[in-house]
Amino acid sequence: MDYVYGVLPSARGQELVVLPAESAEELAEVMDLLRSRTWGELRAKASPARYRELLAKSGYGDFAELAAHLPIGSGVREALEFALSEFDPNAVPPADGEPFDPHKLATDAEFPPDAHHLQNLYVAADIVDRWGERYESAPNLTCAVLRADGLTDVVQRLEADGHTCREDTDLIRAGIAE
Repeated sequence: MDYVYGVLPSARGQELVVLPAESAEELAEVMDLLRSRTWGELRAKASPARYRELLAKSGYGDFAELAAHLPIGSGVREALEFALSEFDPNAVPPADGEPFDPHKLATDAEFPPDAHHLQNLYVAADIVDRWGERYESAPNLTCAVLRADGLTDVVQRLEADGHTCREDTDLIRAGIAE
């Protein structure tokens, strides 16, 4: 696997963020889209599939898209009724000049992606145990933070396991929510 890493400022000083290159690129793309100021800017930057996804998360998709992130059928009472009440079959997608507000997106535990959650998923558990720590985020995701002083050891360990590693702090920073 190809990894990218970067050392970023954190509440504790500095932290090391290590992600698969593909995940880091997707995360940076999503965060760039969420920084769009208008729907036209978003549409111009997004792939057609990603634009449809964000339209759906904003209530402009079909019912299946809107309900996909809700716990329908999971024992949560009235989830289906809530989804139906939120769905407007006559909703017209916003015009290009209308403001885009990412805070109005129907989000779930998987969107927008969290770099620390991805790090926990893709960095070997023993690396996190030795050079970092785990925590639970608000949507109940297990996340991992790595100490910046472990950079050389973490990279050497990943490369010893057959992975490639390259420093790309700008890519990592682009995927972190502000």
